[in-house]
Amino acid sequence: AQEMVPPCELTVTATHAEFAQGRRVREIAPAATSPVRLEVSLTVPVRVGGRVLDAAGQPLQGVRITVQPDGEAIGFESTSTDAEGRFLLARLPEGPFTLQARFAGHRRFEEHFSAAREDLVVTLLPVDEETAVRRAQLAAKIGEVYERLQSATNDKEREALAAELHALSAEIQPLPSD
Repeated sequence: AQEMVPPCELTVTATHAEFAQGRRVREIAPAATSPVRLEVSLTVPVRVGGRVLDAAGQPLQGVRITVQPDGEAIGFESTSTDAEGRFLLARLPEGPFTLQARFAGHRRFEEHFSAAREDLVVTLLPVDEETAVRRAQLAAKIGEVYERLQSATNDKEREALAAELHALSAEIQPLPSD
């Protein structure tokens, strides 16, 4: 017996120890009366790895490395660097990818690439203290304005707070982040 699935977005994920994860997303339309067919392919995994260094060329331990397939809202892989600053993600689907490296007190690193790489060398630059303080102040102010926006009782107040949020966002955007 077939069960009816209400209108939704359906995600099917397939995994196997020797392959990269396969995933398909399909919109289920209202009044779909025929069975929905989804094909999920598993591919030979791509490996992405390398080292993360500080500005002096010393390895950084504990850096958060995230690799996201471009154009995908879900399906990222992540790891952290070891004591020698090394990282390896060994079960990624085929590219293109965006790699991000994040570490407190340092600027975020981001690079786009489309093939397996195990020789990446990422250098994270420190965020200067003045910029870090200003970014934290702006983030706190954005949080305050957002809370006020959530409790706003009229359109005029909501519009003014939304404009203030927009201005604060524009001010924080160009600042280097950690």
